[in-house]
Amino acid sequence: MRKLIKNRWFLGTLMVLAIALVVWFIGPAIAIFDARPLERASVRLIVIIAVAGVWLGIELGRLLAARQANRKLLDGIAGGGDAPDPSAAKSAEEVALLRSRFEQAAVTLKKAKFTGRSGESQFLYQLPWYVFIGAPGSGKTTALVNSGLRFAVEEGAEGHSVKGVGGTRNCDWWFTDEAVLLDTAGRYTTQESEQKADAAAWLGFLDLLKKHRPRRPLNGAIITVSVSDLLAWSEPERMRYIDAVRLRVLELYSRLGVRFPLYVMVTKCDLLAGFNEFFAQYGREERAQVWGMTFPHTPDATASVNYAAQFGTEFQALDERLNGLVVDRLQQERDQQRRALIYNFPQQFGGIKPMLEEFVSAVFSGTRYAEQPMLRGIYFTSGTQEGSPIDRVLGTLARSFRLERKILPPSVSSGRSYFLTALLKEVIFPEAGLVGANAALERRLRLLLYGGYAVLALLCIGLLALWGTSYFGNQQLIAELEDKTKAVQAKIESLPPPQTGDLPAVSALLSDMRTLGEPYSDPKHDVPWSLGFGLYQGEKLGSQARRAYDSALRDAFLPRIALRLEQLIREVPNPVGLYEFLKAYLMLYSDKVLDPKGLEALLALDWERNLPTGDGGQLAQSLQGHLRAALANRPLDMTRAQETQLVADAREKLARASLTDRIYFRLRQEAEYSDIAAFSLSDAAGPSAAQVFERRSGAPLTQGVPGFFTLNGYYKAFKPAAARTTQRLAQEESWVLGRKSAVAAVAESPQALEEVRRRYLEDYIRTWDEFLSDIRLKRPQNLSQTVALVRTLSGSDSPLRRLVVAAAKQVSLSEGDGSVKSAATQAITDSVVDSTKKALSGILGSATKIDTGARERPEAIVDDHFRELRALAEGKEGAPSQIDQVIAKLREYYSQLVAMEESERRGEPVKPPLAARELEGDASQLPSPVREALRGAAQAGLSQGDRASRESVMKSIMAASDFCRKAIAGRYPFNKQAANEVTVDDFSRVFGPGGDLDEVFKSQVAQYVDTSGATWRSRGREGVQVPAGVIAQFQRAAIIRDAFFRPGSKMPAAAADLRVLSMDERVSHVTLEIDNQVMRFDRIAAIAVKIGWPSQRPGGTVRLQAYPSGAALTLEGTWALFRLIDRGNPQVGAQPDRLQLAYNFGGAPVTYELRATSIYNPFRLRALEEFRCPGS
Repeated sequence: MRKLIKNRWFLGTLMVLAIALVVWFIGPAIAIFDARPLERASVRLIVIIAVAGVWLGIELGRLLAARQANRKLLDGIAGGGDAPDPSAAKSAEEVALLRSRFEQAAVTLKKAKFTGRSGESQFLYQLPWYVFIGAPGSGKTTALVNSGLRFAVEEGAEGHSVKGVGGTRNCDWWFTDEAVLLDTAGRYTTQESEQKADAAAWLGFLDLLKKHRPRRPLNGAIITVSVSDLLAWSEPERMRYIDAVRLRVLELYSRLGVRFPLYVMVTKCDLLAGFNEFFAQYGREERAQVWGMTFPHTPDATASVNYAAQFGTEFQALDERLNGLVVDRLQQERDQQRRALIYNFPQQFGGIKPMLEEFVSAVFSGTRYAEQPMLRGIYFTSGTQEGSPIDRVLGTLARSFRLERKILPPSVSSGRSYFLTALLKEVIFPEAGLVGANAALERRLRLLLYGGYAVLALLCIGLLALWGTSYFGNQQLIAELEDKTKAVQAKIESLPPPQTGDLPAVSALLSDMRTLGEPYSDPKHDVPWSLGFGLYQGEKLGSQARRAYDSALRDAFLPRIALRLEQLIREVPNPVGLYEFLKAYLMLYSDKVLDPKGLEALLALDWERNLPTGDGGQLAQSLQGHLRAALANRPLDMTRAQETQLVADAREKLARASLTDRIYFRLRQEAEYSDIAAFSLSDAAGPSAAQVFERRSGAPLTQGVPGFFTLNGYYKAFKPAAARTTQRLAQEESWVLGRKSAVAAVAESPQALEEVRRRYLEDYIRTWDEFLSDIRLKRPQNLSQTVALVRTLSGSDSPLRRLVVAAAKQVSLSEGDGSVKSAATQAITDSVVDSTKKALSGILGSATKIDTGARERPEAIVDDHFRELRALAEGKEGAPSQIDQVIAKLREYYSQLVAMEESERRGEPVKPPLAARELEGDASQLPSPVREALRGAAQAGLSQGDRASRESVMKSIMAASDFCRKAIAGRYPFNKQAANEVTVDDFSRVFGPGGDLDEVFKSQVAQYVDTSGATWRSRGREGVQVPAGVIAQFQRAAIIRDAFFRPGSKMPAAAADLRVLSMDERVSHVTLEIDNQVMRFDRIAAIAVKIGWPSQRPGGTVRLQAYPSGAALTLEGTWALFRLIDRGNPQVGAQPDRLQLAYNFGGAPVTYELRATSIYNPFRLRALEEFRCPGS
């Protein structure tokens, strides 16, 4: 039964029968609009026969295609092809043997069909194909012979196709009900004996497969690895085999072009000592099971899988399982020798793990040049038990202890296979669909097939209920729509009389009513499937709902529109808006003058301005939709009476209003919808405009003067349309204002046109003044940007020159291009541009008043106003234009900026560009935007020059201060408490004439400092201000220089007169010893003694000693004299150059007076005490 359900012919017959039943019994009820194509029995019979014929054709075509593919495959394999290398006799012989081997079975196989796993008959082409590869003698053929599979062909010209254990010479073809197995010769894998012939035969074999099975050449490959080879091979031999297998796998993938699963079969496991004894108790079912590991499927060819790591984990699990079975087997076995073999078998099995792990890691690892093979599993088998088992454990012990190795007796073939049958039938063959990219296609085809069967089954069941569902659904639809329509109509009828502000509520009810019929009134709307099949009533319901909606628009919506316009007429403050609202109000009551688009635009703008905006404008959009629907039902049937008094009052107000405002406003709005291009800075100044210009207002460069106020705008939009617009408004006024034709004639007079023109030209001037004054140069942040900016401005394609020339052309209305004038004059269009939202936005604002006293100046008024700009762009009698002269000065300025940048780069003093001052002066004489551009460029250069000069000055100061800090910081006399002293040489280098500070001040700082006052001050430009603290330190350094250094002297010196003022009675006299020179001070004779500094001897000593007590004060060092004076607590005397010094010798005070030889007393110099190195 299971096979019958899966049979294609059975399922197909059921499908055709179901379709026939549906067509015969339900077909007459199927309607397409009003037509019923299956109503006649003859038509239904033809349809049923056609469906059956199509199905039979598809199935027969599939059958014939399968037969053809099978025949081609058999003919191709049997006929073979040319040898891969015709010049190689060996290769030709190999291919001939491959051909002849299969020719023996070709006659029978051409007619044979096999039963697949699903029970359905299959041809040879349709069966999965697998190839066995491995080393010679690795057990490939033995595994097949003992696999328990049923082979279709067993006898041939050479006898039996199964060769037993003797080995395969070329390639054996094994045909089973479930797969085709290709047993290749082991030398095809190793290719060691006849490498070229073997390789050619192997590749020819692969090409043969690919030619006749292009979709799935192979469904998998089984790689055999013999336990005997693993244990017997040396390391080099094993690596050669691994490399050979890896190359064969790569050749399989690359040559066949598909990715298929690979299975590793470890054969001859019976050669592991203890295998036969360990599994001796296993019956047929136990021996048929699978022993090994299956890895997770990785369909993604790009995924990287660590098979070696997975193998290690799985092998450990197998080993643990064997160890878990040891105890039970030992209890079952009585023979001691066999028990020893059983006990050691898990160790014997674990001994092959390193070799297998090395094999897996080397063969199945991907590289950047080739995709990673798909390893599905590793399995351990034994086909026939022959040969002597290998005991690696005892062998290792024997070698270690130099014992005689015991040779195990050879096994006698028992004719039993271990772990083979289920491996092929239940593991490998069911995975035939994993092959390569075509696996997805096969799955899709199966899904489509099963899906088709399911759809047909559902169709048979569903069609029986569809008409009933449609009938009851339409009945329910009619009832629901009637209930909803009555409910909405009741709400509309219950509305109070029209009043201002209730449009939102009315809009919601109207939207509900429109929604009721909207889905059904659209002929293209989607009909619900449950309501179709010829019974749908939506169109009728939609028409009924539409009529109810139109009635609601007439009775509830249009009266409120009229009420809103009446309110606007009463409240609008300017005559321009009053005119438009009155016109819209009159349109509602006169179908002859009704302009639906204009009325819609006016009310839409009112709604956008005055309705709540929290809903994102949805209410305004909804009202606009209702209005459009109401205006489509012409003529309008207004249920609200017109307010004639309101109309009369409005007309009276408008009679006093200016017609010019309305005409001019209309002209501007028409121009906005024309194709006249605006004047933008980006277009006029060229591609480099964005590099140099920006707008003060922040507006983008692409936004500029509207096209209405350009040369083309004047000649193409304003001038030709002025008379036409005046005529149109005059015609409107005949019914809007109720004026006679005489009034219209006045409106058409030249006086009205000139008034409109004058206003236009005034706005033209204002617009261009605002635009030009809004242009300025970009503000560069550094000198490099300034150089780049001026380079662009002064280039051959200067954006400044392009802007001036383009702007001057636009403001030369009197000299406009003659072709523009004539074309504009003739380009009078007959289309009337409707009033739009933009136009009405200006209407609702305040009306612009016209200065009637202004002097009339058509066209030339613009030329005169911009005469400076026009003159800037014009040259006289071949001479360069003013703008070209400006560009020339910019080039000179650019050269100075480049020199300044180069000086800054080299670290040289920077000189501000002189051309900047000249440009600044010229800028005041030029019009916008050149004035702003030159001023901005000049100021940028001066600013950057000042910055560079300031940096240069500070850099020089810091360079000089660096040695200053090292020489004096923390040293005496600048730090009174310091033990270290400033050397005389360092003092001279820092403070002396021509020293570090003196030199940097004169060369760099002096030009920016005013030294005329008592306190030096900065006198540099605002950008080169030397800090006041730095100036103060240079002033102190100058005081120190003048106090310590005589004119022309490079070495410091200080001198003073010292005399005793008072002496205690206990002191007879005092001696002062300076560098062994003793000076005596008596109490009675107060004689002044000259003292000087520095000492002539290095490291001088100063001693002050009182007698007769002998108390003394001794100091050493270059500055010892200064330290002695500091010990005397010096106080300024009656005059600044005199100091009083007080010493105490054991309680006996002695007072001295020190008189300096200069007004700057070096021994008590305030500048010396307050001095700090500049910049520190």
